Amino acid sequence: MAGNEKNLVMAIVLSAIILLGWTFFVQAPQQRARLAQQEIEQAQLPTPADQAAEQGDVPLPQGAVPGGIEAGDIGERADVVAAVRRIGLATPQLNGSINLLGGRIDDLILTQFRETVEPDSQNVVLFSPVGSQNPYFAEFGWVDQQGEAYGAGSTVWSAPQGAVLAPGRPITLTWESEAGLKLSRVYEIDEDFLFTVTQRVANNTPDAVTLFPFGRVTRVNTPDTLGFYILHEGPIGILDGTLTELKYDDLQDDQMVEQDTVGGWIGVTDKYWLAALVPDQTAPVKTRFTYNQRGGVDRYQADYLGEGVTVQPGASTEVTNRLFAGAKQVEVLKRYRDELGIERFDMAIDFGWFFQTLSHGADSDRRLGGEFRGGDPGADGGGQIILLPTG
Repeated sequence: MAGNEKNLVMAIVLSAIILLGWTFFVQAPQQRARLAQQEIEQAQLPTPADQAAEQGDVPLPQGAVPGGIEAGDIGERADVVAAVRRIGLATPQLNGSINLLGGRIDDLILTQFRETVEPDSQNVVLFSPVGSQNPYFAEFGWVDQQGEAYGAGSTVWSAPQGAVLAPGRPITLTWESEAGLKLSRVYEIDEDFLFTVTQRVANNTPDAVTLFPFGRVTRVNTPDTLGFYILHEGPIGILDGTLTELKYDDLQDDQMVEQDTVGGWIGVTDKYWLAALVPDQTAPVKTRFTYNQRGGVDRYQADYLGEGVTVQPGASTEVTNRLFAGAKQVEVLKRYRDELGIERFDMAIDFGWFFQTLSHGADSDRRLGGEFRGGDPGADGGGQIILLPTG
């Protein structure tokens, strides 16, 4: 037994030496070369006017998820948040509000996490509205066969006066078109980081309507990342049973990555934080990661589009989907995975190919992985490796 433990320790030490050598002698020179090439390419970028003339307005394909965001003046985040009607939200983990314009979840602050180890540093801001420095938000809605969105974008929702979303206190928003199409949306939130969003349509028009439910996470501007090759930051999802991870620069090259799936989830991950859409785990959906640039501004989107539902006059329908927006904590993600059947949700934490292989080979009941544990990103040194049971 002692001999086996000694061999395992030696294998781990030798493997670590190989990894460090690879990083220093191979990855580092490649990274310097990429940075040099990026500087050359940046100097050759066309002007925003040239880009607009070159790209133009591409019409939405039928049934596609809307993705455009109009550029405008950038203001202080607090001023932008206060400029529109909202409903508040408050949980032990989150503070913020929901924008009644489009029903966007675009104002989220993590109350238990700070930017640095200093006790008076700012709480981590996860979502911010359009018009602030770095817009980042989630949105749900319906889209018809011509690409017109309902319940998102410019839809102005009505809400109960003084409503505040909190655990055990759902909020219902309502909207009705002049033709008689009535929408309602129920937001629920738990004690951690999970929103449940139920969208309902009642057709009081004289004609049948066909609508496709959608959800999207949109991020404007490319965030700073560590660029560490065993730590993924960027678009991510479990799609058709497979972990999909895209770097920001890869998506810039590809422009769009599409995948049909039943079950799974799709979103965007940072080192410690995750924003992920969780569609109905039994329904087929079309998912996309997209990128576009207008006026020199990068725009990334992760979205899903459900199957079309035809609602006859006098009839109604509803769909329920979820959004995770918060800290990547193993036990929380595993609980959602097990209780809600969210496929491989714990894989939002990047365990690294080497550590997954080693842990599965050494002991199928345990795995090595990194997660955020504590009240601020600096507390655990960033790349902490923690032995965790899978339950």
